[in-house]
Amino acid sequence: VFKDPALNDAFWRLVAGYSVFLFGYGMYVVGMPYLISAITRNSLNENRDARAGSEEAVKALIRSNRSLARIAHWTAQALSYVTIPLFTRNAEKDGPKKWFVRSTFIRAGVLALVPVLFFSTGLLSLPATMAILLGLIAAQSFFQGVSVTTDAAATTRILGAAGVTAEERTKANSIFAFVAAILSIIAPAIAGQIALIGPVMGKGGVGGAIIYAIYAGALALAGFIYATIKLIGGKNDAARAGPASTVNAPNGLGATLTELWVSIKDGTKLVVKDRLLRMMLITSMLSSLFADPLVFNVLPEYIEGIVASDRGTLGAIINIPGLGWFLKALTSSPMGNFALMMVMTSVGSIAAVALIKPLTKLFRKFGFKTEEALTVPFYFLAALEAPLFFLMIGAHTILGVALLYSLQSLAVGFIGIAILGLYQKNLGGHKDADVNKILAVQSLFGIAAAIISTFVYGFILKDIAIGTALTIAAAATGVMALLRLFSPFLAFSKDRR
Repeated sequence: VFKDPALNDAFWRLVAGYSVFLFGYGMYVVGMPYLISAITRNSLNENRDARAGSEEAVKALIRSNRSLARIAHWTAQALSYVTIPLFTRNAEKDGPKKWFVRSTFIRAGVLALVPVLFFSTGLLSLPATMAILLGLIAAQSFFQGVSVTTDAAATTRILGAAGVTAEERTKANSIFAFVAAILSIIAPAIAGQIALIGPVMGKGGVGGAIIYAIYAGALALAGFIYATIKLIGGKNDAARAGPASTVNAPNGLGATLTELWVSIKDGTKLVVKDRLLRMMLITSMLSSLFADPLVFNVLPEYIEGIVASDRGTLGAIINIPGLGWFLKALTSSPMGNFALMMVMTSVGSIAAVALIKPLTKLFRKFGFKTEEALTVPFYFLAALEAPLFFLMIGAHTILGVALLYSLQSLAVGFIGIAILGLYQKNLGGHKDADVNKILAVQSLFGIAAAIISTFVYGFILKDIAIGTALTIAAAATGVMALLRLFSPFLAFSKDRR
């Protein structure tokens, strides 16, 4: 991928760790809603709660618990990004490696406690069980924020290094996207089979607990792999070129809080002054306002209704050799409908990886010669997500919904790869300390939007019809499409375009 042997070695080690992590994460994404459902039902039954006899009451409670879990996740991550300077004080000296590895191991240890809690539901009340679960989710998510920030900084060390060409960045990011897409197909299928495991010790939904144990093991193994990447430790080129830092760590609570506030303020200034970073912050915030509740709350329920009303189509596909076996393995589990949508997203991403090189050559023939110029046609393609979403919510067959959902992923996949390369190039010119501030501020604003939307969907709009929820999501998708049409002009000057 890279001409520089050291960069190439570091890249493939990063890919190896990323692949192991994604294998566990791919199962966790589809298993998390299932685990919360199982813990809620087990706790109600084992504590002889009267609500266990009402399916509607159980479903409402599960929906609320899922929303609480997402709020705990996002709130903890927001706190993580606020306090990130405490973990990156010596970033110019140690690089991102130190806390990238540490946070990965800590997350593994916290997640390993989830299966223990699962088998302890009979000993605790439902409120106590959920309180502990939310605490574990929050602790894992806090260090996930540290991990995400240092991971991005580590990736920037490699892909944003001086001398790395646009072609090398595109190839590297395509590999990341391809690996993520493949594992997002394989992992949910395996998770679906694990979910079929019958009751153990009188507890249903044991598969969810096993999935969390696998995720914990995957994180631990990924941590060992990340620890072998030498290039992400120590100073980077930008830090070597600048003056040595002489700032001492503050003493006392007041001084520490001041440092955190200054870090957020400095990061915000860096983002606001940079056209590309500012535009990406706006788009990520708008996306966060509807993406998380759409994926975790609305889509699973919507697909469940489609499958129930269109069993004939799915039955016909299941009879196709090979493809039928895979779909049956994927959809025959309690989390199958949700897993199917995640797989279709990955199919679209794989297609984007396969087509981005020929499309790039085609657009260059039309005059889009530079990395910045190529974002113009790619953003226009991404705007097609809106009409495809409108067509999807009007479809009445599972085959039509799945195909249109995959095409949405394809439409936005090209700009995802293209803009990521430019983003890494941009961050590569900053010192490690500034990179961490930028990453933290961007994530903090996105998370604030996600918390607001999750609360609204989970509690304020919890009784609205699924059609109304989809209409809200469609309106948000339309706004995103309009923003994408203007994004190249907001992100780059005319000369750079």
